[in-house]
Amino acid sequence: MLLMFMIAPIAFADTEATGNSDGTAVVGSTAPTITNLDVCVAAGTSSVNDTLIDPQTTYICNFTITDANTVADIKNATWVIFEETAADWGGADTVEDHYTFKWDQDTNVFSETGPGGSDDHLVTGSCSDPADNSSSTGVVQLGFKLDDIADYNSAKTWEINVTLWDAADSDTETQLYFGVNFYSELTVTDSTHGWTGLDAGDTNVTMTDPEGKLDIIVTANANFNVQAQANASTLHSGSDTITIGHILIHETAIDSALNLTTTYANITGLTDETSGADLAKSFVLFINIPATQATGSYVYQLQLRIQRHT
Repeated sequence: MLLMFMIAPIAFADTEATGNSDGTAVVGSTAPTITNLDVCVAAGTSSVNDTLIDPQTTYICNFTITDANTVADIKNATWVIFEETAADWGGADTVEDHYTFKWDQDTNVFSETGPGGSDDHLVTGSCSDPADNSSSTGVVQLGFKLDDIADYNSAKTWEINVTLWDAADSDTETQLYFGVNFYSELTVTDSTHGWTGLDAGDTNVTMTDPEGKLDIIVTANANFNVQAQANASTLHSGSDTITIGHILIHETAIDSALNLTTTYANITGLTDETSGADLAKSFVLFINIPATQATGSYVYQLQLRIQRHT
């Protein structure tokens, strides 16, 4: 028996073979740059680069960051402010000649590395970080002030060195220079003084109040002279007077004492005093009473000032 079968054709749908390959594009680190480094008293005010600035005054140091990997790639910035004839970039921080400040980009925190232990010279209210760390540029602003005994320097050899590090530890740095003005503070501990029990004709009598010496406290950022003058040409008691030159002044003794005048003059023995903070100084006042002098309580004012020794 013969069997016959009919086989219907089978149609196959078109198929597309697929596959994949993972790709990587490596973008390298580009070192950041610093431009427009500047120091001013307040944002938007005139630059004080290459001028003399004042201790105990807030200044702003700002600069522009440029990083092709965006500002977020920045790790930190460091400001080293130092007087280059007395200190080195890597030297220890001191109030006289070396300060270090830092900005951390990740935390947006500004800090004083030294010499202050609690951000004594960092003015946080004047610090600011870039507005957008996803941008390729941004401005960083440091607020700082130098200590009252930061070294006087008219030669403009104080330096601000700014170094910027990125995530790959690439760094860039730039500098600017300035000087520091003379700065002093004076506290007259003994705000009054005088002589009691005087008689006509007395000579070279020392003060009885305070007994012995008149005390002052001085702070200065350079060697200094203590100077004195009187506010008027005479001591007076009503219409009676004693010429101011009858008062003499010296650090310790009548020898070499100077007659007081109405013009500032150095107090002998208190010249070229070493700079520093809260320095205790003192001097003696002597009085001579004319041989003929009316009774009375004679008054005057002693005026003092601190002058840089030259």
